[in-house]
Amino acid sequence: MCLDTVLKWPQASSWRSNQGKLRQVNWWRTRKARIIASILGFLVIFGVLGFRLDLEVRRFEIQTELMPPGSQITLVQLSDFHSNSYGLRQHRVVDQVVAVNPDAVLLTGDILDRRLPITNGVELVEELTARWPVFFINGNHEFLSRRDVEFEQILTNNGVTVMRGDVVEFTANGATIQIGGLDDVDVNWARPSQDRYVVQLQRLGSQLDPNLFSVVLSHRPERVVDFKGLGPNLVLSGHAHGGQWAIPGILPNGLFAPGQGLLPAMTNGLFEVDGMQLLVSRGLSRHSPPVPRIFNRPDMIVITLRGL
Repeated sequence: MCLDTVLKWPQASSWRSNQGKLRQVNWWRTRKARIIASILGFLVIFGVLGFRLDLEVRRFEIQTELMPPGSQITLVQLSDFHSNSYGLRQHRVVDQVVAVNPDAVLLTGDILDRRLPITNGVELVEELTARWPVFFINGNHEFLSRRDVEFEQILTNNGVTVMRGDVVEFTANGATIQIGGLDDVDVNWARPSQDRYVVQLQRLGSQLDPNLFSVVLSHRPERVVDFKGLGPNLVLSGHAHGGQWAIPGILPNGLFAPGQGLLPAMTNGLFEVDGMQLLVSRGLSRHSPPVPRIFNRPDMIVITLRGL
């Protein structure tokens, strides 16, 4: 072996070693970049989808033999508005209702908020009553706002049917149903001189006709058990705000709901309870309570009752 060969061999070996280290560094940098890109992509998707606050229109169809075959009544449920703002004259909500053009609009409480002015709630009601029959029950925030009596007077002046243990017959498109409703249970402390919750409940139950399809407005979904034995076909509720933080496929009813606590069972959608159907709205509120909604868009419920 010549001297030149002996002298050059260590240099070639060192070059190959450096090249190998360089490839390892480049591989790690590429892998690190991919990890960072994946994390950033996940955060972007999570932020875009998880924190969406645009209004979702959700549709449910209920078939019944208590309506003439082929007949149809369309109802819109709005809940837990909490005096939020949806643009000039609340048009982002009203426009969605206009697109449906229901036979009636049902307000299941907390149109007001305990901390915010009533202006937005009044605007929403005025826009709705100018177009459709509107039915309303008090939620707990109407009472907490201490402006419930004032708000009820505004509702009445605008032709809203305020329900306090009442049941009325409603006819549209050749079919007749019953619509009933009662105050939130907080009426017991808010209006001690007026009919208490249990009195309203008993009066409502005594008026339900088993030969007519009945829709009952009751603010809190966990109170559906109060209607056991009274015979309503469909109970509409809100209050739970969709459990606030939801995880699709894992926590569909969210993490927490007032009245139900951690891991609530009924915050979002249609449930079967003691032979009754319970439909729970996630509500319209976007900023009250001041806790962000995660994978839990505000909603408007469209209910189609179809006769068999």
